[in-house]
Amino acid sequence: MSSKIVNNIDLSGIKRFSKTLRQMRRNTESGDKNQKYEKFGTIAHEILSRNYVGTSFKVSEPQLSEKGLTIYATGYGIAFDEFGTGAYAQNTYKGKLPTQTITFETKGLGGMPITMSTSGWEYYYDNPFTKSMVNGRLGWWTLKGNTYFSEGQSASNRFYNSCQEIKKKIKEDSKW
Repeated sequence: MSSKIVNNIDLSGIKRFSKTLRQMRRNTESGDKNQKYEKFGTIAHEILSRNYVGTSFKVSEPQLSEKGLTIYATGYGIAFDEFGTGAYAQNTYKGKLPTQTITFETKGLGGMPITMSTSGWEYYYDNPFTKSMVNGRLGWWTLKGNTYFSEGQSASNRFYNSCQEIKKKIKEDSKW
């Protein structure tokens, strides 16, 4: 290996030293970043778990990947709980509603299942086989024999509120 000497200074040695310093900085930053993600994950899990107490929903353990930190709240009907259902619930969700196509199965003529799609979260999709108007209220009949009329439920905003609480907690922590 040849080295270039300029004004009595070996540039190849400086370049090696500079490369070593850069690598040390990347390693240190990576370690700090992982520690921050772990701390962030602990905070997020604690807040989310507390906000889902008393529900049938589960909060996943934080998963760290090269893309960042992921944590989920899961369970049957969780989207209905978070975003709300029925015309009654419109404008009760504080965040942005999903806009991707949602495909689901519902009842058709004679109770036969049919597949429907929406262009995002809809509070009251038009299905004459399941939807009704009773005393000026939009809703649907539930349970066997249509024994209960539901207008829906307001959005719980559990995940949204948890995220706001997590952001506030992180900002309050001077180490972040």
